[in-house]
Amino acid sequence: MNILFDASLPPRLARALRILNAPTHEVVPIRDVLGNDASDRNIQDYLTHKPGLVVVMDLEITEHPHRRLALLEWGCPVCVLSASWLAHKPWDMAWMLIRRWPAMLAKTDGAAPAIYVVPPPGQGSIRKLAE
Repeated sequence: MNILFDASLPPRLARALRILNAPTHEVVPIRDVLGNDASDRNIQDYLTHKPGLVVVMDLEITEHPHRRLALLEWGCPVCVLSASWLAHKPWDMAWMLIRRWPAMLAKTDGAAPAIYVVPPPGQGSIRKLAE
């Protein structure tokens, strides 16, 4: 499985997860692939040419219905980290995301396009926001 980290999340987090998941899963920060200023359209074009990707991003992007529809048009599962993740330092986000990682992979492996909300460990289960 290939996982693409949105530019809104620390690239160091994606790079750490890449090392921990190699060679089974490829984890790449979007900045490493498309640069710092990638638009949603650039990301959608990239996803069209790279089937089987899962995107991880923060929840702010899903607050507007038109943004949710745009994410579903990407044609892949999207995991959004709930707003409570942003209250944590990157180091804490790293270990919490590693703890959530197996459940995220299980939910999205072979899944149809959908948006999943991922709360920090101990704050509920991963739930589908839209499909």
